Amino acid sequence: MPTVSPPPTVTPSRKFIDRLWRWLVEPSSRLQPHFRARSQLLSILCLIQIPAVVLMAYWDWGGILYYQFAVLIVGLAFTAYLLNRRGYYRPAAIIALAWVSAHPYMLLLSWNVFTQVAVLTALMRVILAIVLSNILFDLRGTVISVAGNLLFLALSPFILDLYPLEAVLVPLYLSTAVGMLVMLAAVMRHFDQRQKETQRHALEESEDRYRTLFNATFEGIAVQSGGKMVDANPVFEKMFGYTLEEMRGMSVLNFFAPEYRQLASEWINTSYAYEAEGLRKDGTRFWGEVKVKDGTYKGKAVRIAAVQDITERKQADDQRVELTIEREKVNVLKRFIGNLSHDLRTPLSVIKTSIYLIPRLHDEDKRQRHLEALEVETNRLQRMLDDLLSMSRLDKADTSEYRFAISQIDPLVQACVEEGQAMAIRKGQTLTYVPAESLPPVILDPTEFKRMIKHLILNAVTYTPEKGVINILTASSGEMVVIEVRDTGVGISEHELPHIFDRLYRVDLSRSASAGAGLGLSIARKIVEAHGGTIEVDSMIGIGSTFRVRLPSAKALQTPTSGAAVPGAAVSRMGQSTSF
Repeated sequence: MPTVSPPPTVTPSRKFIDRLWRWLVEPSSRLQPHFRARSQLLSILCLIQIPAVVLMAYWDWGGILYYQFAVLIVGLAFTAYLLNRRGYYRPAAIIALAWVSAHPYMLLLSWNVFTQVAVLTALMRVILAIVLSNILFDLRGTVISVAGNLLFLALSPFILDLYPLEAVLVPLYLSTAVGMLVMLAAVMRHFDQRQKETQRHALEESEDRYRTLFNATFEGIAVQSGGKMVDANPVFEKMFGYTLEEMRGMSVLNFFAPEYRQLASEWINTSYAYEAEGLRKDGTRFWGEVKVKDGTYKGKAVRIAAVQDITERKQADDQRVELTIEREKVNVLKRFIGNLSHDLRTPLSVIKTSIYLIPRLHDEDKRQRHLEALEVETNRLQRMLDDLLSMSRLDKADTSEYRFAISQIDPLVQACVEEGQAMAIRKGQTLTYVPAESLPPVILDPTEFKRMIKHLILNAVTYTPEKGVINILTASSGEMVVIEVRDTGVGISEHELPHIFDRLYRVDLSRSASAGAGLGLSIARKIVEAHGGTIEVDSMIGIGSTFRVRLPSAKALQTPTSGAAVPGAAVSRMGQSTSF
């Protein structure tokens, strides 16, 4: 750990000097800030001038009259010092400049002999008054003081009548030159101060406007630099339950729920809006929308974040989703009841009619035809009930009854085609199977796999007109086994394609009286997904449809790096589906 140096010790003598300095020089607290430095300088000038004048009088610098002047100067200096210490800087500065300006003439009045050197030495002190005026006063005071000193210096031979005009020329020339330079410096200082004042006012106005907007916004605003909190508005304080003093220096990640902190560390330097859970001081959470942008704060580059509490909006969205789901359930139930009532009415009507006629018919052939019709419609009802039970089981992600095994699909598909031949022949259709050579084995449940193939064949037979052709093909593609069911049926329109695997959905324009409850394709898709495969369809109106099933081979599933889905994994996600 880095060593921390102890604070410097303050000696008693240093304490005494600091205390003495504050007692003698430090101006009053009521004095305006821009006068403080001048006030300190004036106090020092007074404290130096008093002993200097006393020493000059003691050394008999100017004769008997100078003692009277010395008393006057000391009195003025002490008066200026007291006024300055009490905060009356301007009167004190005027008194101080008055005695400094009058001092050269006091010396001349106290002397008895007026040599050229003596007059020159005394009058050169006017330069000191001119320079001092620039130190003690602003531009206007400096101009008045310089002009007054130069004017009195020029008129002094006529007012005092102590020395000739020639004795004033050199001091007047030098004082005028210095006065011009002093006034130029005062002008430059004045414009510099005006510019700084303008900038200060602009900065204060900008900060006031920023602070007003910062505090008045309805969003929580936070300023952070290097991942640490710098500033925040009252809305942000109330939102998270911290005071500004508590937040300063905290890591911004502390305001996110733990599971969002890793993502927040990646989002923190982005400029797009994102949603995350915030963590309050009391441990409660809320949903917030965060917008971040670069900014400048007190001359430093920072990141400014605006946080809006969207908990109510999220709750409203959740409720809207729940209502949508419930509405969809109602719609599904209505469609199911409508379809089922239609699908049940037809076989029940046939069964009811056959039951009524069979005892009354004496023709054996007619009775046999009605018995066969009874068998067909009974099988149809049985198939519809089986579909409903299968869909219910798949909705619950129940694959416990699946018996997965490594199998060849050709014999299974061949058996399904043979069972479907009777339906195809009754409708005058041609149903053929073209198996591929040396297909790789697949891990599947033979019973469920055959159920899926039967549904695809039944769908093709149902929506293919008389004399249509249905071809079943198998092939291998990389580590996948492909089964295709092609028909020359009525086809499916483009806007209906996305919905054909939805439960209870049927193409109304092509609806057949022999169609089921609209669950066959939905069951087929769920069985395919339970085997880790995919199903897709290509179709054109009036030309036909091609259903394509892709299943991973057993080799692909046994290879850890293959990335193929494991049979049954997809079923574990089906429990989230909407059931009717």
